[in-house]
Amino acid sequence: MIFTWGSYCESGLTTSGIGAANVAPPSAETWTKMVGSAQPAQPGTPPKWVLSTYTWPRPSDATAGSQSSPDGKPITRGVAKLPPPAAWAVSDNAARDTITPTEANKRNRFCIKNPLRGKGNLAITVRGRSTPRERPLGTRLCPVEHTGPGASMVSLQTLAKSIVRESLRPKEDEVVLISTYPHTIDLAEQAAIECQKAGADPAIWLDTDAVFYGQFKNYSDESLRRVSGHCVGLLDYVNSYIWLFGPRNPGPMATVPRPKFAAYFEGEKAHFDKSVIKMPKNVAVALGQVTRERAKTYGFNYAKWKAMVEAATVANRERIESLGNLVAGFLSRPVDVRVKADNGTNLKFRLAGPERKAYVHDGVISDEDLALGTSVSRSVELPTGEVGVAAVENSAKGTFVADVAVPSLGRLVEGIAWTFHNGKVTEFTAKRNLRFAQTNWEEASGAKDMFGGVVFGLNPKALPGFLQNGIVSGTVSIGIGDNREAGGSNDSSYGFGASLAHGTVEIGGKTVIEGGAWVI
Repeated sequence: MIFTWGSYCESGLTTSGIGAANVAPPSAETWTKMVGSAQPAQPGTPPKWVLSTYTWPRPSDATAGSQSSPDGKPITRGVAKLPPPAAWAVSDNAARDTITPTEANKRNRFCIKNPLRGKGNLAITVRGRSTPRERPLGTRLCPVEHTGPGASMVSLQTLAKSIVRESLRPKEDEVVLISTYPHTIDLAEQAAIECQKAGADPAIWLDTDAVFYGQFKNYSDESLRRVSGHCVGLLDYVNSYIWLFGPRNPGPMATVPRPKFAAYFEGEKAHFDKSVIKMPKNVAVALGQVTRERAKTYGFNYAKWKAMVEAATVANRERIESLGNLVAGFLSRPVDVRVKADNGTNLKFRLAGPERKAYVHDGVISDEDLALGTSVSRSVELPTGEVGVAAVENSAKGTFVADVAVPSLGRLVEGIAWTFHNGKVTEFTAKRNLRFAQTNWEEASGAKDMFGGVVFGLNPKALPGFLQNGIVSGTVSIGIGDNREAGGSNDSSYGFGASLAHGTVEIGGKTVIEGGAWVI
């Protein structure tokens, strides 16, 4: 899928591109805006459309308020009627010790020592109120939590080396920011060390569940609408980001009053706008999302999900790249695309041709990817496997019905359906939890209701029904709203995407996917 900063919301799509959510560095649930697909959904920001959240004691005074809604035919059906905010409370069950939101900033004040390269006696350190116990390094592929007997035994060093040396490929002195939560701190540490070995300039950014949720309790709506000075300031010098995801427990997201998240997403517009211009590299590591708390929140089988993510992470990248390049060739022609399925999907749209180049996410940010000149081509997620493009926005006609639920802000949005006329959404419905797909829909500015693009899954080891729907082989995902990361023209503070795992796709009259399986 095409997602953006916010692409890794919990919307089950990818990390950057079409339909991605426009948001700050990602929580697993808010990192989802996408171009043609939804990343785990951060409603209203590009999940890539797939991303994370900076939480500091106080946002900057710079403003980034809502703009007026675009002119045009309004959506007449399907807009959720939202109840007034209810009383809510948040607790950080995953913290090592009990803390209150007001204590969060004290706990999160940390010291990052960015050692001079070559000084082996120095190290990146994170200091909190309590010192975590020492643990032997190099024992688990998934450093999220203890998984018991039978857990994977791939070392953290090996995984970190793959993230840095194979996927990110930093140059000497490249400034790399590693965004982590306590449950992924060991992997963050190893990634920083690998960056040092590569001659890059790493730093670790630590967030916690308590601080993430504390911002919604401690800040006013007006404050949340102002972009954080940290978010926009970091983009002035950070060249690359490694996202390890959080919070560990997404459950409390569903209790945050809708206006709070809406204000938060609107405030991220200025941040996302700057990221589209600066185009930093991004590597998002889905293993950080795999926690028992997240599995419980969304009703996932934890063991099955963890095994799938591990298998998909080590899937044959050469085959993914080969198929992706083949499909990218089809997507680079000015032809029509038709998507059909037995669930009522019957959608037609047109590709722009060579002027909008398709991107392939094969797990490596290559020199060719950098040359494409789009934000989404400079981003990858692990596990990987998708090919996408920003289509002609006003060409979409017909209906798209998702057959895979989209995890968003602590709830599963089931049966999302969009009806398009001349590229504009005229009907936006869902069988369940529609309001979690429309968190800042009402407040959003710009082309929030315009078709964004399409993404096709390439990974044969990925399975639908979790957070990685966009990479599942044979899956087709589309997105609405902002698609600038993929080179599109939609400029909006909203973006969302959804997936169809059992569809049939024709490109230029040629069937390429039939019943959810590639036939080329």
